[in-house]
Amino acid sequence: MAAPLKLVPALAVFVSATVLTIPAAKPAPEDENPAGICAPLSRSAVAGLDYLARHQNPDGGWNLGAPGRPADLSNTSIAGLAFLRGGGSMTRGTAASVLTRAEEFVTKTVAASDDQTLIHRA
Repeated sequence: MAAPLKLVPALAVFVSATVLTIPAAKPAPEDENPAGICAPLSRSAVAGLDYLARHQNPDGGWNLGAPGRPADLSNTSIAGLAFLRGGGSMTRGTAASVLTRAEEFVTKTVAASDDQTLIHRA
């Protein structure tokens, strides 16, 4: 059992080197990340946010990706959190309109729901 523990430092160095050599995307303009909350996003993270922005429903929400399915609260909340975690702001920058529409969807959905309709039952 002691032999695998000797691999931990080597694994930590490998993972650190791998992560540090991944090229980052162009840093966001100052107004995108005013508080310096997050590091510059990787190209794949930027591509993921672009995909989400393109697939936001007209009502401001997101669904499970199946055409014709209505948007739902959980997927919309998670997509909105992705934009916030990526340094997006509701008041400025490129994510503002996406986040504003998502917030309006969540607010409207919660206001129109009772306790039972907000619970997902499999």
